[in-house]
Amino acid sequence: MIKKQILLLLFCPFYLFGYQQEIHQQQLDSLQNLYNKGKYNEVLNAFKTINFNVTKNGSDSLLHAKTSYVKANSLYGIGKYKESILSYKDVVNYCPNTDFGNNLKGMALFDRAFSEYNIQEYVISYNSVKLAESILSKVKNPNYDYLISIYADISGSATDYGYFDEAEYYLKKGLTVYKRHKNKIKTGKNQATKDILLYYKSVVLYATQGKEKPLIYNLNQLKKQKTYRKFNATENLMYAVSLNLVGDFYLNHREKFNIEKALFKAEKYITEALSILDKKVYPDYEIQFKFNLAKKFRYSKDFKKALIKNQEIIDLAAKEDARIPFFLAQRGILFLEQKDLDQAAVVFHKMISTIHSGKDNLQVAYSNFKPSLDLNHTGLFVEIADMIVEVFPKNNKAQDLASKMYVMGLTQFKNVYYKEEFSEKLKDYYNLTFRGILKTKLKERSALEASQIISEIENIENKLDWKNFLQNRTLSKSFLPDSLFTKEQKYREQIVAARIKNDTLLIIELNKKITEHRNYLEKLYPSVSSALFTEFSLPNFQSKLTKNDVVLRYKFFKDNLFVFKITNSETRISQINFQEKEIINQYISILKSGKEHKQMARLLFKKLIPFQINTTENLFIIPDQNLHHLPFETLIDEQQNYLIYNYNISYASYLVFINQRKVTSKNHLLKAFLPNYTSDLQGANEETKSIVKFFPSKIYDKEFASKENFLKNSKNASILHLAMHAEMDDKKPELSYFLFSDVKDDKLYLEELYGLKLNSELAVLSACNTGSGTINSNLALVSLQRAFNFSGVPATVSSLWEIPDAATKEIMIYFYENLSKEMPKNKALKLAKKKYLESKTDVNVKAPYYWAGLIISGDVHPIVITNNNNLYWVIGVFLVCVGFVLFQFFKKR
Repeated sequence: MIKKQILLLLFCPFYLFGYQQEIHQQQLDSLQNLYNKGKYNEVLNAFKTINFNVTKNGSDSLLHAKTSYVKANSLYGIGKYKESILSYKDVVNYCPNTDFGNNLKGMALFDRAFSEYNIQEYVISYNSVKLAESILSKVKNPNYDYLISIYADISGSATDYGYFDEAEYYLKKGLTVYKRHKNKIKTGKNQATKDILLYYKSVVLYATQGKEKPLIYNLNQLKKQKTYRKFNATENLMYAVSLNLVGDFYLNHREKFNIEKALFKAEKYITEALSILDKKVYPDYEIQFKFNLAKKFRYSKDFKKALIKNQEIIDLAAKEDARIPFFLAQRGILFLEQKDLDQAAVVFHKMISTIHSGKDNLQVAYSNFKPSLDLNHTGLFVEIADMIVEVFPKNNKAQDLASKMYVMGLTQFKNVYYKEEFSEKLKDYYNLTFRGILKTKLKERSALEASQIISEIENIENKLDWKNFLQNRTLSKSFLPDSLFTKEQKYREQIVAARIKNDTLLIIELNKKITEHRNYLEKLYPSVSSALFTEFSLPNFQSKLTKNDVVLRYKFFKDNLFVFKITNSETRISQINFQEKEIINQYISILKSGKEHKQMARLLFKKLIPFQINTTENLFIIPDQNLHHLPFETLIDEQQNYLIYNYNISYASYLVFINQRKVTSKNHLLKAFLPNYTSDLQGANEETKSIVKFFPSKIYDKEFASKENFLKNSKNASILHLAMHAEMDDKKPELSYFLFSDVKDDKLYLEELYGLKLNSELAVLSACNTGSGTINSNLALVSLQRAFNFSGVPATVSSLWEIPDAATKEIMIYFYENLSKEMPKNKALKLAKKKYLESKTDVNVKAPYYWAGLIISGDVHPIVITNNNNLYWVIGVFLVCVGFVLFQFFKKR
């Protein structure tokens, strides 16, 4: 009897636990049933009486996640978005790490994103969607309805920001998943099927991107589906919106076609869209379609009709309609095009007031303006400002208004730009904004100081390069397991193969994996995160310059070239007004041909350096676009001398790479890589064997100068010297490479260089064309030299063209000799070139072709490598003495 009681006592807790679980499940089913009927308040009231006492483990944890999910969805249903976010976070925290748990977690993250979007946390919302995708895409049997919706949503966000390749990638991924698993997807009564959703999102993408062929193809796919079956209300809406978007495409790109025909097509599509739209159910879309009709009337110069239609949509729109700024902008532009500045100014003030997110009323001078979170508002500011300047070039009131709008455009841009990379759309807004700011600054109308303008440019542009430089350099000092250290390298090798095959989608997929890997490393090694980008401050930068330093920072905005002169005590701006691009290209071609053109060299000096620099010793050049290919050492000053004779000249991609931070290496070796080609580089051989006498060195030559050995040994060197062939690919710059041997596969591509984590102080790229390259979408030069900066090397010596072997050898030997004397790098190279010139009596080999192509970029501090030979002698003598004492001791015993 006692045994039975004991067994009952032991069994009871398990029985009660199982019973409690069953009760909880019944309660959850009941709540879910209420939610499905749309009775959200009843669900929330029930939670006040039902108590789910659970712990964060096993089935208990999953039950809590499920109940929190019902609660979060109900809160969302009644518009309590902030409260719903907290409940969605509970779901994420309690979901177990199982397929079912991760499925629920991904769904909750996606749903949470809608709540975040509704409280205007757009960036956070986008990140939640991306996180949901990364979780659901790894689940064996995900909720395909959610997964495809996530792909469509990411595509929409990428389209809004102008990341068109990314948008296309997710759409194609969504269509692939849909075709494979469409039988597993259940579509609600008023939901669009996933293929309709993806075709619709494709129309949005290609209309925004301006691609007529894929735009019409996807519209026709929707038309085809419409002929097969009757569309429900949601699908019909998507079709109507697609027609409107095609009409809008022809309006925005009318100049690519016959303008009259484009405007006719636009009106036809928009009118059809209005005819099939259920205007009672979707009045907001009626407004949007009519907005585009007003735009058509404007382009037809029928301003009266356009103003009537515009007033109609403003009257129809609710006060809280997020599109009001665009409707008002359209109205203001219509007055502007009729040269009615007063009316336009009144409307534009209303427009800015609706964008202003501050609690206080917007002041007349806009000094208290607070930006919104809509990127397209940046476009409104800068495009309207450009129009004002164009229509009223001499009107002071108009110019002042434009100046303020450019500054507000910058404020708006900064508030929405969160990635390190520029899309085409962002780049366009960025260029328009700063071109306007600088032009108004030169007219003394901008409220921004020159130092503020430069700081803003640096902080926006150099974030990607500086972040990667610091991250890779920090990681190079960490004790990463080999598998983690080489993981990114393997991804980049796969990207090379994908680039060769033009597989854009695979490139995006692999870049996504690299981003996830780097985020993982940041969590694993907090020092990596702490070392990342900090705000650039020009006053702080200037405090580190000496009285002998001058920095010239060149910048193209659209086709306008500006130059900033920065010293330790002043900052000046000038616009360079001449057709310099063509002249520079001609001059560079002349230099590369082995000739001189002193008249052109004098002209370029006068135009490109419109400041006094004659008291300068160190001249730092931050070039832009084709100025990256110009050796400033060859310009001729007022004293009729090449600049090489009077200045230590160096280059950098951004201000932050100039003496901003002295990076010291704990490595003490020069490592030289000297491949053995069929056509032997005799000069490079002699050069390498000569330079190693100046530093403790190790040469990897012949079969040891392999790509594999470079990847293994490049991390632990103070100086890397690569005496080898390099090939630049102008069409696909990331496929430029160093050739380690005559073997076809023994190439180190620029793409792979980006993934290295180096700790050297200097990389010397003694090969042809290592400094030249093309401009990529991130506004930075893509070249082998930049790739070494990217991978953590603060300074490089590279060549702008193929320099004769003998000249390269001589200059390199002199350069290393000067470096060994702890000379600053820029001075070491200048004196090396001067010594070369002084040693020549043949005028022909004194031409810039022989010496000007070698340039130093980045940090110019001296390299100090302690030779440890004395220490080794001391240790050796000590060990001999100890050995002698021990020998005498044991001998006596």
